[in-house]
Amino acid sequence: MCTGGCARCLGGTLIPLAFFGFLANILLFFPGGKVIDDNDHLSQEIWFFGGILGSGVLMFTSTIFAVVGFLGAGYSFIISA
Repeated sequence: MCTGGCARCLGGTLIPLAFFGFLANILLFFPGGKVIDDNDHLSQEIWFFGGILGSGVLMFTSTIFAVVGFLGAGYSFIISA
């Protein structure tokens, strides 16, 4: 089981990690920091956007949903009190 301090630390680190994962997967489109003319040498995995969707968008939305759930739990607690 995770303690409260560990959960707060984990939540605070997931948002920057999601951002850096998203950025790192976008940088795959610019090898060597250059804009390329032909896209033949880029692998199909880059074009499937698996890294962009998996590491960036899905992780960020899961963090947003966790915040919404926390706010809903707080609202329910206040209403029931």
